Amino acid sequence: MPSIGNSDHDIVLLDTAITNICPRPPRRKIHLWKKANWDLIKEDIDSMWNDFKCTINNIVQTHVPSKQTTSKYTNPWMNTNIRRLIRRKQRAFSKAKSTHTKRDRDRYKRLQQEVPELPQSIRSR
Repeated sequence: MPSIGNSDHDIVLLDTAITNICPRPPRRKIHLWKKANWDLIKEDIDSMWNDFKCTINNIVQTHVPSKQTTSKYTNPWMNTNIRRLIRRKQRAFSKAKSTHTKRDRDRYKRLQQEVPELPQSIRSR
């Protein structure tokens, strides 16, 4: 095509048979949470959880070694300080018994007086 006005550039004109095709967006799933049956969902989740928990417990029982412990008998009147005094008194008694010295015997008797009396209900046992 001839140039426009007094320009020295020519106009390029292309004639093509290409059409513009817009791809369709892919179909996707939209969950309608307002219409969900929550009771059945909870039941299914509970049953799945129970199955999972049972499976895990069975695996642990099968593959993890274990042992039984004895129950710890504790006296409510016993505390750390009393326990220490009792141990000191017992050590002093053993030493006094083995050495037969007056100093060790006096130490044992002093510690014996420091250890508090046991409750009446325990002394009757």
